[in-house]
Amino acid sequence: MTRGFYVIVFALIPAILASIPNVDRKVGSKHKDYSTCLTETDTTENDIYTIGDIINDRYNQSENQEKVRKNGCLIHCLLKKENVIEESEFNIEKMHTEFTKKTNAQPGDNAYKALDDCIEKVKDITDKCEKSLALVACYIKAETRL
Repeated sequence: MTRGFYVIVFALIPAILASIPNVDRKVGSKHKDYSTCLTETDTTENDIYTIGDIINDRYNQSENQEKVRKNGCLIHCLLKKENVIEESEFNIEKMHTEFTKKTNAQPGDNAYKALDDCIEKVKDITDKCEKSLALVACYIKAETRL
Protein backbone atom coordinates (compact mmCIF):
# COMPACT_ATOMS: atom_id res chain seq x y z
CA MET A 1 0.00 0.00 0.00
CA THR A 2 2.84 2.43 0.78
CA ARG A 3 4.20 2.10 -2.72
CA GLY A 4 0.77 3.01 -4.05
CA PHE A 5 0.88 6.37 -2.38
CA TYR A 6 4.16 7.10 -4.13
CA VAL A 7 2.48 6.52 -7.41
CA ILE A 8 -0.24 9.06 -6.71
CA VAL A 9 2.05 11.79 -5.61
CA PHE A 10 4.68 11.25 -8.28
CA ALA A 11 2.19 11.39 -11.10
CA LEU A 12 -0.21 14.00 -9.86
CA ILE A 13 1.94 16.52 -8.08
CA PRO A 14 3.72 17.83 -11.18
CA ALA A 15 0.38 18.38 -12.86
CA ILE A 16 -0.96 20.17 -9.81
CA LEU A 17 2.19 22.12 -9.03
CA ALA A 18 3.31 23.36 -12.41
CA SER A 19 4.31 26.57 -10.67
CA ILE A 20 4.18 26.73 -6.87
CA PRO A 21 4.73 30.51 -6.76
CA ASN A 22 1.26 31.01 -8.23
CA VAL A 23 -0.58 30.66 -4.92
CA ASP A 24 -3.82 31.95 -6.43
CA ARG A 25 -3.99 29.09 -8.92
CA LYS A 26 -6.65 26.47 -8.22
CA VAL A 27 -5.34 23.06 -7.16
CA GLY A 28 -5.26 20.77 -10.17
CA SER A 29 -6.21 23.48 -12.66
CA LYS A 30 -3.18 22.84 -14.89
CA HIS A 31 -4.10 19.17 -15.30
CA LYS A 32 -5.41 18.26 -18.76
CA ASP A 33 -8.47 16.54 -17.26
CA TYR A 34 -9.35 19.31 -14.80
CA SER A 35 -12.59 20.37 -16.54
CA THR A 36 -13.67 16.77 -17.01
CA CYS A 37 -13.07 16.00 -13.33
CA LEU A 38 -14.95 19.13 -12.25
CA THR A 39 -17.95 17.80 -14.15
CA GLU A 40 -17.54 14.19 -13.01
CA THR A 41 -17.32 15.22 -9.34
CA ASP A 42 -20.13 17.80 -9.60
CA THR A 43 -17.71 20.50 -8.50
CA THR A 44 -17.45 24.13 -9.55
CA GLU A 45 -14.37 26.29 -9.95
CA ASN A 46 -15.48 28.19 -6.83
CA ASP A 47 -15.34 24.97 -4.78
CA ILE A 48 -11.66 24.38 -5.49
CA TYR A 49 -8.96 25.54 -3.10
CA THR A 50 -5.99 27.55 -4.27
CA ILE A 51 -2.39 26.54 -3.75
CA GLY A 52 -2.29 29.33 -1.13
CA ASP A 53 -5.27 27.82 0.70
CA ILE A 54 -3.37 24.55 0.95
CA ILE A 55 -0.05 26.11 1.96
CA ASN A 56 -1.74 28.18 4.66
CA ASP A 57 -3.99 25.36 5.93
CA ARG A 58 -7.16 27.28 5.14
CA TYR A 59 -8.67 24.08 3.73
CA ASN A 60 -8.05 22.36 7.05
CA GLN A 61 -10.01 25.02 8.89
CA SER A 62 -12.95 24.85 6.54
CA GLU A 63 -16.28 24.41 8.20
CA ASN A 64 -17.66 23.31 4.84
CA GLN A 65 -16.87 19.59 4.85
CA GLU A 66 -18.63 19.17 1.50
CA LYS A 67 -16.10 21.57 -0.07
CA VAL A 68 -13.24 19.62 1.51
CA ARG A 69 -14.70 16.39 0.13
CA LYS A 70 -15.21 17.85 -3.36
CA ASN A 71 -11.56 18.93 -3.47
CA GLY A 72 -10.40 15.47 -2.42
CA CYS A 73 -12.65 13.76 -4.95
CA LEU A 74 -11.46 16.10 -7.71
CA ILE A 75 -7.86 15.18 -6.89
CA HIS A 76 -8.81 11.50 -6.82
CA CYS A 77 -10.41 11.89 -10.25
CA LEU A 78 -7.24 13.51 -11.62
CA LEU A 79 -5.15 10.66 -10.24
CA LYS A 80 -7.51 8.15 -11.78
CA LYS A 81 -7.21 9.89 -15.17
CA GLU A 82 -3.43 9.50 -14.85
CA ASN A 83 -3.99 5.76 -14.31
CA VAL A 84 -2.08 5.87 -11.04
CA ILE A 85 -5.00 4.94 -8.79
CA GLU A 86 -7.78 2.39 -8.85
CA GLU A 87 -10.26 3.15 -6.07
CA SER A 88 -7.85 3.60 -3.14
CA GLU A 89 -5.02 1.43 -4.46
CA PHE A 90 -2.11 3.17 -6.11
CA ASN A 91 0.06 1.99 -8.98
CA ILE A 92 3.45 2.91 -7.58
CA GLU A 93 5.45 1.98 -10.63
CA LYS A 94 3.29 4.15 -12.88
CA MET A 95 3.42 7.00 -10.39
CA HIS A 96 7.21 6.87 -10.21
CA THR A 97 7.45 6.87 -13.97
CA GLU A 98 5.11 9.85 -14.35
CA PHE A 99 6.76 11.81 -11.54
CA THR A 100 10.22 11.35 -13.03
CA LYS A 101 8.96 12.20 -16.52
CA LYS A 102 7.24 15.41 -15.40
CA THR A 103 9.79 16.67 -12.87
CA ASN A 104 13.10 15.09 -13.89
CA ALA A 105 13.47 14.20 -10.19
CA GLN A 106 15.22 10.95 -9.42
CA PRO A 107 14.87 8.53 -6.52
CA GLY A 108 16.89 9.88 -3.61
CA ASP A 109 16.19 13.52 -4.53
CA ASN A 110 14.57 15.76 -1.92
CA ALA A 111 11.31 15.72 -3.89
CA TYR A 112 11.16 11.94 -3.61
CA LYS A 113 12.00 12.10 0.10
CA ALA A 114 9.22 14.64 0.65
CA LEU A 115 6.84 12.38 -1.18
CA ASP A 116 7.88 9.38 0.92
CA ASP A 117 7.18 11.33 4.09
CA CYS A 118 3.74 12.35 2.85
CA ILE A 119 2.87 8.83 1.81
CA GLU A 120 3.78 7.60 5.26
CA LYS A 121 1.57 10.28 6.82
CA VAL A 122 -1.55 9.41 4.84
CA LYS A 123 -1.18 5.67 4.39
CA ASP A 124 -3.82 4.74 6.96
CA ILE A 125 -6.56 7.01 5.61
CA THR A 126 -9.23 4.75 4.15
CA ASP A 127 -11.44 7.25 2.29
CA LYS A 128 -10.09 7.68 -1.26
CA CYS A 129 -11.06 11.37 -1.52
CA GLU A 130 -9.74 12.30 1.91
CA LYS A 131 -6.54 10.37 1.26
CA SER A 132 -6.00 12.04 -2.12
CA LEU A 133 -6.40 15.55 -0.68
CA ALA A 134 -4.23 14.79 2.35
CA LEU A 135 -1.44 13.44 0.17
CA VAL A 136 -1.44 16.36 -2.24
CA ALA A 137 -1.73 18.92 0.56
CA CYS A 138 1.20 17.34 2.37
CA TYR A 139 3.32 17.38 -0.77
CA ILE A 140 2.40 20.97 -1.71
CA LYS A 141 3.53 22.11 1.73
CA ALA A 142 6.72 20.04 1.52
CA GLU A 143 7.45 21.37 -1.98
CA THR A 144 7.32 24.95 -0.71
CA ARG A 145 10.02 24.07 1.82
CA LEU A 146 12.36 22.46 -0.72
